[in-house]
Amino acid sequence: MRKNFIIAVDTNFLIYSVKYRIDLFSGLLMLFGSYVLIYPLGVERELKGLSRNKSKDGMLAKIALSLLCSMKGMKHSESVDEFLMNADAHGIGAVCTHDKKIIESIKNKKIAVVIIRGKKHLDIA
Repeated sequence: MRKNFIIAVDTNFLIYSVKYRIDLFSGLLMLFGSYVLIYPLGVERELKGLSRNKSKDGMLAKIALSLLCSMKGMKHSESVDEFLMNADAHGIGAVCTHDKKIIESIKNKKIAVVIIRGKKHLDIA
């Protein structure tokens, strides 16, 4: 792929990658080669809110928050979902999500959708 291929990740995808112990960074490297991983800053807010829970999901959110230091945050004025649905306008080449609304919105925009396949590895939908 090209040198600065930009991949965006959503909140639930981060939590699921932690839950199923999937190495997000290695998986994306295998799929795309060189890439830049970004997240809308709203993802950080969502994870911080979830991390306050004393449940297992709260613990997963805390771990997912720690992954953000290896990514680049992007400011946005719209919601996280709207940001990801307009990925092409932000120069994003792939989106990591399981959100059906986002997938439907971007499937005709020549943007790759990365999913977790079989709770074991990353794949392009």
